Amino acid sequence: EETVVVNTKNKKGNILTIAVSEFYRVPIIQYWLAKNSNKFAVEENDESVMSNSEYQTYSILSKKKSINNAIIVAYNKAREIDNNIHLQYNFEGVRILSLKNTVKDLQLNDLITKIEGVSFNSLDSFYEEFNKLLGEDRTGGTKKEGDSIKFTIIRDDVELERSVIIFKENDKLKIGITITESYYIDGKSSNPSFTINYDEKRDPSGSSGGAMMALSIYNQLLDNDITKGLFIAGTGTISMNGEIGVIGSVQQKTIEFFTKGLDLFFVDGEKYYEDGLSDYDYAILTAKEFGYDVNKIIKVNTFDDIIDYLNNIGE
Repeated sequence: EETVVVNTKNKKGNILTIAVSEFYRVPIIQYWLAKNSNKFAVEENDESVMSNSEYQTYSILSKKKSINNAIIVAYNKAREIDNNIHLQYNFEGVRILSLKNTVKDLQLNDLITKIEGVSFNSLDSFYEEFNKLLGEDRTGGTKKEGDSIKFTIIRDDVELERSVIIFKENDKLKIGITITESYYIDGKSSNPSFTINYDEKRDPSGSSGGAMMALSIYNQLLDNDITKGLFIAGTGTISMNGEIGVIGSVQQKTIEFFTKGLDLFFVDGEKYYEDGLSDYDYAILTAKEFGYDVNKIIKVNTFDDIIDYLNNIGE
């Protein structure tokens, strides 16, 4: 079943997300087999950065954000064609996505609603207040190293006051948390309405399926099947403004795509890596290595790129 089901009779299309499985501790025989195959990636797990349980929580939060972004992008794009389509959603604060283990009073998933008693109505306005405290260049504002910043948070539906201590790292003032904007989306009040079926205990986590999720929702919103009967796959995050971002393990995902015999593979083209290559570049290199058809791999940077490509098929 789709993660997001729109209450229409429109075709969902054959839209798939390519995912990979990660194993943190494996038997020696599996390790040996993986090390000796160019279809697997073996990396050292650095638990000093994030423990397994913290990483799992982070991945679930990333998935939930990805779902919200996909819904917002799809509804806004579909509304360009049918102005009867409407999404009911509102900004509710910024949510803690990750934090250093030195931060004791805050937790992953805490929703920040005020900073030093000041409310904000967007991510930008949050940073406006934050910049006053630490300075835009993070060398000092009204606060300095060793001072504390007070946050009003919502945790388990309870409003709390919590503080963090400012520290200095690489000559910059920091507080040791990563935040992301958070929106409440009302599926029942939207038109058409929708339901979210994400089960964090059963379903894959992480944000790399965002672009394909947005495409699936978009296809459910409109009468015409944009996939035109093709079996479409892709990988890439989705931002609220429709930008498609980098993901991990693109080589393994490319192999999986071709193993399944699908038609199109959308991959982001951002030049992200230190070697100046993108996920798309690595997908092409992998396809060439194994003798796959590189013409099935499509470079995209935005959700509009995906829609434009599919609309132009056969023309």
